[in-house]
Amino acid sequence: MDIVKMLAAKGISGQTEDAVNNAGTGSTMSSAIGVILNSVYIIIGIVAVIYLIIGAIGYSTSQGDSEKVKKAKNTIIYSLIGLVVSVLAFAITTFILNQFK
Repeated sequence: MDIVKMLAAKGISGQTEDAVNNAGTGSTMSSAIGVILNSVYIIIGIVAVIYLIIGAIGYSTSQGDSEKVKKAKNTIIYSLIGLVVSVLAFAITTFILNQFK
């Protein structure tokens, strides 16, 4: 959840500004990659939550139609898998980028 704290404190533009201001300090590449990846993870998270909501609405409005229920369940499952994969990718890349600092 470090990404949430960072965004609440500075936002993406603040992180980008920090990366530009720290240019030439030796950690420019890892800072730039970190900013880009954090932005990508935020977008992935937002899209996954939107699909989770769409799946939940589809499930609640399926009215017992087995095909609609199946489609909604698949949407929910795939969005949760996407969230888990993005959190794991965030953890792995954060660990790797911290090794270069």
